[in-house]
Amino acid sequence: MRSQQPHPIELAAAAALVTIQALLVLAVALVALVLALANYRPRKAQAAPAIDKPAAIDKPAPLAALPVRELRLLARTAGHRQLARSGRRAELLLVLAA
Repeated sequence: MRSQQPHPIELAAAAALVTIQALLVLAVALVALVLALANYRPRKAQAAPAIDKPAAIDKPAPLAALPVRELRLLARTAGHRQLARSGRRAELLLVLAA
């Protein structure tokens, strides 16, 4: 019995399929590399709700009674950006009392 050899068109079709799959993998990798080099970050699904201005601005209250979150907002509006990010209660109270 004679062994069957694949037809040249079948070989070309199989080669084309393998080539297309390899090109798709390379294209995905290239897009990922370009986005990584461009420092791309997708947008968040929903923006965080905006924090209202502290109640201390509307009506005076002792600074010691305010939560740290509001003290940090007050520090940010006073121009103390670093303290607004990582300041502790005592540091915030010292800066805001001055």
